[in-house]
Amino acid sequence: MNNINQRPSRALSNLSQILLCTVAFAIMSSRNIQAQCGGTVIVENESVSASKGKCGFTECQPSTPPKWYLVSETIVAKKYSSNSIEDCWDPYTFFPVHDEGEMHATTTVVCDRFTCNKVTRFSGSLNEVYFSGDPGYVTITSSITNEATGAWSGANDLSGSLEQWCADSGSPGNTTPICTSTASGSSWNGSLSLGSSWGCTSNSFLNGTYSDKHVTLLSDEYTDSDLRSDMISLIPPYPADPNVWGPGSGRAFYHMAANHESCSGGRMKYRFFLCGQTTSKKGQSYNIKWKEITTFDNGQPPKYEPKSSTVTMNGDPNGMYVYPDPVDIPQAQCSITESAAILVPLSTGE
Repeated sequence: MNNINQRPSRALSNLSQILLCTVAFAIMSSRNIQAQCGGTVIVENESVSASKGKCGFTECQPSTPPKWYLVSETIVAKKYSSNSIEDCWDPYTFFPVHDEGEMHATTTVVCDRFTCNKVTRFSGSLNEVYFSGDPGYVTITSSITNEATGAWSGANDLSGSLEQWCADSGSPGNTTPICTSTASGSSWNGSLSLGSSWGCTSNSFLNGTYSDKHVTLLSDEYTDSDLRSDMISLIPPYPADPNVWGPGSGRAFYHMAANHESCSGGRMKYRFFLCGQTTSKKGQSYNIKWKEITTFDNGQPPKYEPKSSTVTMNGDPNGMYVYPDPVDIPQAQCSITESAAILVPLSTGE
């Protein structure tokens, strides 16, 4: 018989190393768990949060902090009234003529504060009576018939507006700019008096008044309270999976941006895990003590609120959980966390 020296294959050697490493890892993991449980109380948490920004329309003249509005109304309002001496057909025959007209057009844009989508609506009307020579007086009425597109049923401006007459005569009148927190635009108004030097034989003598206002008005302020409410409505529920808990302390908080244009917030719940070497002592009662720590955004000293809960061990060698009350979003701008917990024995169990 031939003597053959047999050596373990390289693959078999590698497999042995893997098995040894796996056993070593399992031993080390077990030691880590025991080390983690050495403190007898382990903290876990679930936290949910959301953020939200304001939207809509900003002010012409910014406030401090800036304000936002959800409704913008742009208004065009024109009006004139005039008296003239007509000599259109016969330069030797003069008679008085009275013209007047009024037009209003409004574009309203509404912003949904939750989705930030905007919807535009139009409205408007026009009424005018003026002398045209032949056939005499002409009456015009018109209105916006499609609020979605702004389409008019007829004329969309005053044909005999003194605004235009005044510009033609080289006297632009008085334009007053408007810029406040809730309004912007211009208001043009005044009076007009022209004699035969105006050069219009059909209106040799004319006087009247006019106004022309173009202004955007803001309303329905998007307040900080509205923003907070919307942000809270966006916070999702806690995970349905009972096993989704993160290690360590959670955080409940509320923060408002310095410019008050956005905010964020969150709520939390946390639990304490009592390790098996503690809970296996059936009947043993403990007082769990910890603190909830509030840190304020404005820099004031933190607040430490003592908390405690009395629990009796159930004898389970696998440990047990204790669930304090959840912590909701605070009213003040701050963050709330919990400290480590300690166990104080109250009675002796089995």
